[in-house]
Amino acid sequence: MRHLAAGGLLRNVRHVTSVSGGSVANALLGSAWRELRNESFRIEAFDELVTHPLLALVSDRSLARELAVRSWRSLLPTLSRTSLLADRLDTHLFDGARLEDLPEGCWFEINAANLTTGARFRFTRDLVGDYISGSAPTTGSGVRLGDC
Repeated sequence: MRHLAAGGLLRNVRHVTSVSGGSVANALLGSAWRELRNESFRIEAFDELVTHPLLALVSDRSLARELAVRSWRSLLPTLSRTSLLADRLDTHLFDGARLEDLPEGCWFEINAANLTTGARFRFTRDLVGDYISGSAPTTGSGVRLGDC
């Protein structure tokens, strides 16, 4: 994505799909998309809104250390290691942005595996779900980007 921004081509992107760790970058790009568009998708804006926050998360702060320090919380019946990770991502990158807040004009699709069915589970601005369990609209669901 950074290379597309550097080449002045990011404005032409209409579909971004991701799996695994790339989904963090995808969600960050989606949450910054409106501001990037307002900044004419300049590389400087991309670096400020996407590159630097992402690099800070994986280098300046130790996400693994933060999670280890907070891991005792996963012993509580209402929390899991996954929810702890989602909270840290939300705090450091997404500031409470929800899936339904993703912009129109570019389709951001975050993919995961449904561990129960083995099917591809997808998160988009409009829907979450898979072809076995079905899909549900995101409007009013409150699903955070960090949760995806």
